[in-house]
Amino acid sequence: MCKELLGQFKNNGAEWQAKGEATEVNVYDFLSLGDGLAISYGIYDLVHNHGFVSVGIDHDTAEFAQELAEEEQLAITVAHYPPATSKWNKIEHRPFSFISINWRAKPLTSLEVVLELISHTTTKEGLTVMALKDSKTYATGTKVTDEELAALNLVREAFHGEWNYTIRPQASPSSVQLI
Repeated sequence: MCKELLGQFKNNGAEWQAKGEATEVNVYDFLSLGDGLAISYGIYDLVHNHGFVSVGIDHDTAEFAQELAEEEQLAITVAHYPPATSKWNKIEHRPFSFISINWRAKPLTSLEVVLELISHTTTKEGLTVMALKDSKTYATGTKVTDEELAALNLVREAFHGEWNYTIRPQASPSSVQLI
């Protein structure tokens, strides 16, 4: 999951431009100067080398993964990595690292710009990424009952099952990774 401030802000990286045609950006990236946040959730299909990124402007909740698993009949592995351990995270190495390269030095001025830049991310090794706008609003502070949690069909990993688990739908699924 990634959050990016939308607006005329500096984005790390460099891109050549003709002299005098530099893109002007805000010096400060205060939230009050922005046009909201782009909140993205990524899924990476290891077998097909394909990424899918859902980008919305509402809260980040687990509801997205729970609904996606059932709607698409996918087993979604959720892995929460501790800070500074992204070297083990395949979704950060494959789709998200190349997404960052693709939008280097470009201000993320709107949700549409973010979607366009993510959707044009490819590599020589065949990675493709699709991005779609998530227009749904998600409630915050929702309490999940024990019965609702049991109905999710969660399979917890042996190592830190509270952080690492697979959400399985009722039918036989494919395998993907979500962070």
